[in-house]
Amino acid sequence: MNDPIPGPAGERPVFVRRLGWSLWAKKFALVAFVAVAFPVPVAAQALSSAGTLPEIVDSNDGEATLLLLPCMSCRWRSFDTFMERNKSRYRMIAVTVPGFGGTPAPPIPRNTSDPLWHQNAVAALERLIEERKITDLVIVGHSFGGVLGTALAARLGDRVSGMIFIDAWPTSDRSWFSDSEEERVTLAFRVTTDQAHLLTDFDAWQSFNAVSSQLPIDRRLAYHGWFMATSPEVVIQYWRENHLIDLNPLLTSIKAPMLDLKALPTGRDSAAYALDRRHHWQENCPTCEVNTILLRETGHFIHETAPLDVDRFIEAFLRERRGGGAPSR
Repeated sequence: MNDPIPGPAGERPVFVRRLGWSLWAKKFALVAFVAVAFPVPVAAQALSSAGTLPEIVDSNDGEATLLLLPCMSCRWRSFDTFMERNKSRYRMIAVTVPGFGGTPAPPIPRNTSDPLWHQNAVAALERLIEERKITDLVIVGHSFGGVLGTALAARLGDRVSGMIFIDAWPTSDRSWFSDSEEERVTLAFRVTTDQAHLLTDFDAWQSFNAVSSQLPIDRRLAYHGWFMATSPEVVIQYWRENHLIDLNPLLTSIKAPMLDLKALPTGRDSAAYALDRRHHWQENCPTCEVNTILLRETGHFIHETAPLDVDRFIEAFLRERRGGGAPSR
């Protein structure tokens, strides 16, 4: 059932899904998990050296081209059900970031004062777009994928015609980012030291990688497998580099419209949080053309827990981008 969440005064209401999972997935967890192991029937390419992507999956069909960027530690298959549902609508290119999900980590230095791993991933994504001669791209980033998507869009310029953030935080909030280079390096170093126990404490690593209970059991198993297969060193490295990147000027340089699909935090008033989110965007990127839609009772993995709503909002965003109006509800 879809219920409206009121936005700030003068804005259209947004609609969200109240979830109610059946028990069948728990009974057939093993069967479902095996089914997830089979990829979507699309062309795949595996790479491993610096400046490349370990996995690239291209559906090679569809009017709009979507680049799908997964969350931290996830492989491209975090979007496989989305790709299957929308295979007749879009051309979709899903990738795995180097080092995620047990793929080879890039052979570049760690623990430096520069975001070398981020730069490596973004350069690989830019090369992918150039090699496939894509000139009209919509970037879809879930969580950490939104960070890489922002940096990529800033480099691609007018080749990007839309940005879709799925429970991402693509701005550099001053509560954790500093304008001082010295302080940024200190914050990054603190991540390395504060999370060092994850390198040797298996129980802590297991707890760190806990997966939301809102996901169906087969998807929980899949995500937990990807999380645990990603080495702690890789997670810590990408994590620490977040403190070294100022996303706000990158966002400001992006002229494409943006769709911000955000999970409403548990216990937060929807109208108040919508207003906070709007103020956050205005403070960090006043020139961004962004439409925020809040979804309640979904948790972080919105595209998994509210798949049909995500499909509908993305379809509406893309139709409006083309000037075709919103789809019927």
